[in-house]
Amino acid sequence: MIIDIGKTIKKTYYFSEPLIKKFEKMTRKRERSKVISQMIQEWISEREKQRLREEIIQGCHEMSDVYLEIEKEHHPLEEEVERMLYED
Repeated sequence: MIIDIGKTIKKTYYFSEPLIKKFEKMTRKRERSKVISQMIQEWISEREKQRLREEIIQGCHEMSDVYLEIEKEHHPLEEEVERMLYED
């Protein structure tokens, strides 16, 4: 997933020297900002997916009592239909 970031801005962040040296050794100068941008986009996407998963799970927990009540209401009807189908 690629997020349109609009205009580009320059920011300063601090990283350990060994990490930066490895990163610079592994990426070409002209690709570094792009690589960092992609990593940040992936990180944001994963965080959003995780938040959505947690919200869905919470919603399911909140609805479980409702579903149980609906099941209790309709279960006798299901049993009656089943009996009628298999009486013959």
